[in-house]
Amino acid sequence: MKKSTVKSLSLFERLLFVALMGILILTLRPLSSLSLLFSREEAKFEFLYQYDPDKAEGDAQLSVVEGDHSSQKGVGQIQLNAYDGRLEISLDPNRTHLTTLHVSAWSTTSSPLRLVLYNTTTDNHHLLMDRSVILHQSFELTPYLNKGHHYKLILRSALRSDSFSFALDEFVVQQSVNHPIFPRWDSFLTGLLLLIFILYTNPKKATFRIRPVLLGVVCGGLLLFKINPLWDHFYQHWLLLGALGLLVWYRQKNKSSPFGYLGSHEWVIPVLAFGFSLRWNALGGVMGIPLEGDALGYYQLVSDFSWIHPLSTGIREPFYIWIQTLFSIIVGLKIFTFRFLALVFSVGIIGATYGLAFEISKKKFIAVMAALLMAFGNFSVHNAIRGERSELFLLILIFFLVFSLKLKKEPKNEWKLGILVGMLSLTWLIGLIPGVLVYGYRVYRLKIQPKYSLQFLIIVILFVLPHFLAQWATTGDPFTSINVHTKYYRNARLSADAPPAGENKSLFHFVFIEEGPSLVVNVVKGYANLFLNPFNPFNKIFLGFHYTHYLSVFLYPFLLIGLLFSVLRREVEVFVLLFGVLNLSVGFLDQVRDPRLFLQAAPFVAYFFGVGVEVVKQYMGSRQRPHLGRVSK
Repeated sequence: MKKSTVKSLSLFERLLFVALMGILILTLRPLSSLSLLFSREEAKFEFLYQYDPDKAEGDAQLSVVEGDHSSQKGVGQIQLNAYDGRLEISLDPNRTHLTTLHVSAWSTTSSPLRLVLYNTTTDNHHLLMDRSVILHQSFELTPYLNKGHHYKLILRSALRSDSFSFALDEFVVQQSVNHPIFPRWDSFLTGLLLLIFILYTNPKKATFRIRPVLLGVVCGGLLLFKINPLWDHFYQHWLLLGALGLLVWYRQKNKSSPFGYLGSHEWVIPVLAFGFSLRWNALGGVMGIPLEGDALGYYQLVSDFSWIHPLSTGIREPFYIWIQTLFSIIVGLKIFTFRFLALVFSVGIIGATYGLAFEISKKKFIAVMAALLMAFGNFSVHNAIRGERSELFLLILIFFLVFSLKLKKEPKNEWKLGILVGMLSLTWLIGLIPGVLVYGYRVYRLKIQPKYSLQFLIIVILFVLPHFLAQWATTGDPFTSINVHTKYYRNARLSADAPPAGENKSLFHFVFIEEGPSLVVNVVKGYANLFLNPFNPFNKIFLGFHYTHYLSVFLYPFLLIGLLFSVLRREVEVFVLLFGVLNLSVGFLDQVRDPRLFLQAAPFVAYFFGVGVEVVKQYMGSRQRPHLGRVSK
């Protein structure tokens, strides 16, 4: 197929092409700050406002309008007893520097919270968030700010009830000292991808004839984003997805794709760009915020890591530490780059989910819908910028699932799968269980000879045995990495706190001895709640929304339809894989409220959602009952 190039453009198209390149260069100007982001110097911030729960009464900047203000040690309790009672904080930030807000607050009544940025100069309001729990949320305020204007941050009830109270644990506004505004890749990414799609179009097809129009639209759109940054901040993610999606639709409808195999899967490109856009902008909101929880522990381990003792990683599995250390050699070790690498893994999960859904269904539309759900999911975006190992773990797991289905039974393929399970286990030791279960299904399905499957087993042992020996030498327990966390979550289940004290609990003893027969009932309840209960917090989370929101109920019917049709089609593969990766862990779904422990359910929820959308699409198109057999290409 003949490819068009710049030489094949008409004079009008060449002028538009020059204009587009000029605008792209303008969008590159703020990207000069990327050198600062990826430099070895940590970003420096100063506090414009910092809430201290212990000193809330004497806070001169904080004012409680039409209400009574009281505080207690640990968490500030604010009681607003009048209509339209609200908490206000006055700000005069510098527009030319990166400004971020970090909030932890939750309503102690049934009223949801509403967080608003109010421009007192122009009397404009910008709603930042509206939910009952605003826990560890970060916002980049820079795009909302104008030089010389005065602002207030307002926290109040969304329902304006007569009596309203909430707990405030953190309220921090910071401004960068050495960084300008956070660079936006959205406009540049949009223009660049559209330019590639437009130029590489078959001139003999209909898409080529609308190329001048497309070039003009791109120029106008990028100019709009340069004139009004808020368009870029609010709508660029969806415009990016829509613009690229529309162009891919035109190209595939007219069969004008020149990219070969990649061209047959072009739809995943706008979804990946969309997911990256959401995550990159979310990363800007956490600039200046220290790492927390597990991510902080891993960061400290990477800081102290030495290749002379590669297995000296405390109670943690070493693979994620190795990867972060290698990345830090290239770009330096700092909080931003630590988070950024996890973001890259998260974007990879979107593409891997597409591959898994396509490998199971052989249907591109289902794969795109599954990837899209993974791209915009609230928790997926939030978890991507925390800097934790869960993103790498899920990425390797999905790759393993895809290749276990795709690869033929050959000796070289068995040790490849062994390497993936080895890396999975050294990222999080619990990965050894789904690795062995899923591979066992592969052995049964393909009737692999024992001498070949033995290669898989040997490779896995070679990966995990040194870690077991190192743990045994330092702690006396080869399974310390998993047993210490078994103790933690066991204590969390038994009491409100999870004290680290006490003897480590064996995972086997805890699951099969302490839980016993009750575990069977809990496992059945766990699977039912996860996939069939639209009000279950994890069902809401994996359908892309916060657990306090009910918007997931609009997506739930697609999940249910997809699940039922997969049962009716007798898609044994997907259910075996589902049980292989989740196995008995869902028995603790209602006891351990941590989505990271059940993150491996996300690609399967996305797959069933994609199947449901495909079924509805077929029904709307044919007005007939969809065929229950496997959907064809």
